Amino acid sequence: MTDDGDELFTLNEACKVFFKDAITSATLRAEAGRGRLVIERIGRRQFVTRAAIPAMRKQCEIRVPESPESNSNLPSRDALAIARRRAQRLLKR
Repeated sequence: MTDDGDELFTLNEACKVFFKDAITSATLRAEAGRGRLVIERIGRRQFVTRAAIPAMRKQCEIRVPESPESNSNLPSRDALAIARRRAQRLLKR
């Protein structure tokens, strides 16, 4: 008898079950290459466990700072206008 966290999914199954096909197996392999996901290879097939997916997602979280250091005293509309002007200057180069 195995723990539910040990249940194996092929990479394609994991994409369907956990991400509703929003990502591909190549994305999961890329996350494994980044060291965020543990993949098990059995024969020629690659598998992930149910427990490995939430562990990977935790490592993929992007934390937004509570108070941005740059442009913190500008309204967001002004900050956007500044960013657009900077982008236009860079494109002209």
